[in-house]
Amino acid sequence: MSGPGALRRAATTLVVGGVLAAGVTGCGQAGKYGPDDPRGAVNQLLNAAIGQANGQRACSLLSVAARERLDAGPAGSCRQALNNSVSSMPGPYSSTDDAGRASTDLIYETVSQTEDRAVVTARRGKNPPFTFRLVRLTAQQLDQDTAASQDTVGGTVDSEWRIDRGEKQLVEVDDTPPAPPAGTATTPAG
Repeated sequence: MSGPGALRRAATTLVVGGVLAAGVTGCGQAGKYGPDDPRGAVNQLLNAAIGQANGQRACSLLSVAARERLDAGPAGSCRQALNNSVSSMPGPYSSTDDAGRASTDLIYETVSQTEDRAVVTARRGKNPPFTFRLVRLTAQQLDQDTAASQDTVGGTVDSEWRIDRGEKQLVEVDDTPPAPPAGTATTPAG
């Protein structure tokens, strides 16, 4: 088969194939990540912590060390810290907006990956990314992790990966008031 129709079909196939490949490489929510893809763990973490305010499920996606760091933080527990992380994702999102929008339209990128370690970023548009360091658990470690986090699991975790570093980005919110515009006089209160 040759001719203009065959060329159009070939061009369409290339375009569709390119779009599908873009979805698989991490653009937005286009692709579903498998349990062996570290982007899936980050996607699940952000959906649980930011989109659902489900600290229980979010904590189950962290390594034991990361959970312990949040347990020792000002919130007093990993679960409570990640329940309150709604307003911390950078980008055009406000805590007064629908929480379900907070984790949509994120772009996930695997920066580096070995057999048992990975670095994944998540960002919205041209905003600065959040960077997460992950560790891949063996089957035995997955069993131990599940047993150790029985009080944190809030649903099935569909990933061999756990976030080991970067969890504090979700709970550190800059409460500094914005500086007044240049040339604006301020008067002290009181």
